[in-house]
This record gives sequence, structure tokens and C-alpha cells, in this order.
Amino acid sequence: MQPLTKTRSDGWALAWQSPVFRRKFVQSLLASVLILAVLPFFFDFIQTRSGTRLNDWLLLQLPTRPVSVWIFGLLWGSGAWLAWRIWQQPNLALPLLAGYFLVTLTRMATILLFPLEPPVGLLELADPISNQFYGDQFITKDLFFSGHTSSVFLFAFVLDKPREKWIIGFCGVAVGFLVLIQHVHYTIDVLVAPFATYFVVQLAKKWAAN
Repeated sequence: MQPLTKTRSDGWALAWQSPVFRRKFVQSLLASVLILAVLPFFFDFIQTRSGTRLNDWLLLQLPTRPVSVWIFGLLWGSGAWLAWRIWQQPNLALPLLAGYFLVTLTRMATILLFPLEPPVGLLELADPISNQFYGDQFITKDLFFSGHTSSVFLFAFVLDKPREKWIIGFCGVAVGFLVLIQHVHYTIDVLVAPFATYFVVQLAKKWAAN
């Protein structure tokens, strides 16, 4: 499918004229909504399982600090920028929605395959938006790999301008460091996130382009 890029006023009107865009947009949107609906039940389940507590040397060297404001400021700020770019350039919506679905599905699989106990010294994250999808309790075992880090890298990889990619990618690095400072993830959770996300986004972009 050819990129659909026009001015803000007519870009979406033009995009919606394409049957391929309409079909793929609806498919990816429904898939994302479906997996969002499943997440609270999934998180309730993983909280009941026993896992392994890793001996993370780097994490033990870092101070423990509550940095939720910075984590979610970077996360939602990056998301807001991407939303603005999608309003300008609607063809970015398809890899975002498909990428979100595939990244979340991949995380669910790795969390099931590698059950972990939360790191020592974990401080509860405070975000009224994200917590709506986690059910009634604070989830501590959605560890491998980091959803906060992968979300920001998802935004970076979906963008198509190099400067924007680098800026949002830097925000992803910062979020990865901050979730370690708050001790809500192990180092391996953060290190794997950008690589897994990059691979999945390439699949999403191929699907969106065909």
C-alpha cells in the first residue's frame, strides 16, 4: 500500500478513501482493543504464579527512587507527539496499531515462558492512565520484557523522520534507566525491550505496506 501523506486537513479524508487502509485500520484497531480487554485477566493470572528472583548485579548498585512522574511524563509525552504526527501522516497509524498488538502479544508470551519474581526494593509505579489496564491490583510480575521501555521504542520505530526517531529513542533509553531506578524491572527486561520491539515493528510495517 502506498504511503498516504497529505496536509492535516485532508490526509485522513484521503486515507479513508482507500479500501486497503480502511480494512487494515479496522483490523489492527480491533486486535488492539481485544488484547487490551484481555490484559487485566492476564495480569491477574501471572500475579498468582511463582517465579525466579534474579541476582541482578547492576540493579543492586543503583539507588531506589520514586520516579513515576518522569517515567510517565516521557511515555505519554512521546505518545502525544506520535499522535500528532499520525494526525498529520495517517499511514503511521497502521504500524502503530499492529505494532502495539504484536509487541503486547510477544510480551505476554515471554512473561508466560519466563516467570520472574519482582526485584528487591520495587517501588509501586503511579500512573492513573496505565493502571486502568492492570486491574484492581498493582502488577509486579509483568517483567520480561519491559512494557514501559518497549512502548516508547515502539513510538520511535514507527516514526519515519530520523531526527524524531533519535529524540524519542533517547526518551526510550531514559525510561529504561528510570524503571531500573524505581526497581520495577531487571536489567535484562530493559535490555531486551528495544530489540524485541524493533523486530516486531518491522513485521508490522511489512504488513501495513502490503
